[in-house]
Amino acid sequence: MPYEEIKAVILEVNEQVLTESMVQNLIKQMPEQEQLNTLADMKDDYDDLAEAEQFVVVELRKSQTFSQLLQIILLVGNFMNSGSRNGNAFGFPISYLCKLRDTKSADLKQTLLHFLANECQEQHPKVMGFVDELVHVEKASRVSAETLQKNIEQMGRQIKTLEKDLETFPPPQTDKDLFTEK
Repeated sequence: MPYEEIKAVILEVNEQVLTESMVQNLIKQMPEQEQLNTLADMKDDYDDLAEAEQFVVVELRKSQTFSQLLQIILLVGNFMNSGSRNGNAFGFPISYLCKLRDTKSADLKQTLLHFLANECQEQHPKVMGFVDELVHVEKASRVSAETLQKNIEQMGRQIKTLEKDLETFPPPQTDKDLFTEK
């Protein structure tokens, strides 16, 4: 069930859809308090993001094929966990994506990531085009936070050097010396 439908069912308190097991499952899927606190702290951070980062976030949210890929991953996860308490999940932590390459088949010949790629290629070829919708995400991922921090520090040093140079710049030699004014 898409997020918007779940939201509507909850807001309408639609008891025909909102069963006790569904409520328990939703509660189980809620982020831990630490994650909620982190999200609350980051609530206003979107406005603090650079324009390029905001653009990437919007690009991710608008991508239909990426959304479909996440739905397929959830479906496969629910299938793998069927019969357990995690078998009817409405979502998963984003960190779960990192586990796709570490989860292997019973014969250890294939990872879950490879299985998903094969299934998408055969059954959902349009989903394989999600990369084309997220061109800016790839470019943004190439820039490390460490590199950005070093560049900002270097610019700060250069600004201080310029300020020092301006302070020690010699005064005009004559009335006709207009170098500092232009």
